[in-house]
Amino acid sequence: LVAENLILQWPEDDSETDLMVVQFFIDGQAYGIPSVVERQTHLGMGHQPTLAHQPSSRYPGGGDLGLCNGLFGTRNFRDGFWSGFEGNDLDATVDLGREIEVSKISIRFYQGATAWVFLPSSVEFQVSEDGESWQSVAVLSHEVSTAIQDRVIQDFVVDDLSLRVRKVRVLGKNLGVCPDWHPGAGRPSWIFADEIVVK
Repeated sequence: LVAENLILQWPEDDSETDLMVVQFFIDGQAYGIPSVVERQTHLGMGHQPTLAHQPSSRYPGGGDLGLCNGLFGTRNFRDGFWSGFEGNDLDATVDLGREIEVSKISIRFYQGATAWVFLPSSVEFQVSEDGESWQSVAVLSHEVSTAIQDRVIQDFVVDDLSLRVRKVRVLGKNLGVCPDWHPGAGRPSWIFADEIVVK
């Protein structure tokens, strides 16, 4: 199941972050266990990102707007909210439609080593006023071992910005192949991302 055709009705209010319990049904019968879905409104929400590499058709993360739909993935990477990239980096550009003041950019990635899914080795955030000239505002790494067998959701955040930008670019560096110790050693590894947040 993927969330490509999923329609969620959120309450009309002014809150920045909402939680909803979701139960999937097939032919009137409950399927799986209920999940808590988080939605967060932000400046990039609803702006379709331009991707250098498309996510796998098996893990499209909610379709064209999957990385900018305000919805966050759970600890189950098959929940339909994670965009999965096999062997490729994440290279996503979000056009905000106009020049706007930005104070924070973030993205979350998922690691599930047993499923060949690893955190990116680094995440770079770039901004541009025109889409031609880019400024790197941060290159972030992490201390999470690839050998951790538990599922990990890692935030990569750059804040305390005070920039007027029109475009935001996020580059998540895929390991490329599974590590030598892994049963899939030498085979393409995956990265999974759920939401590019711009505030």
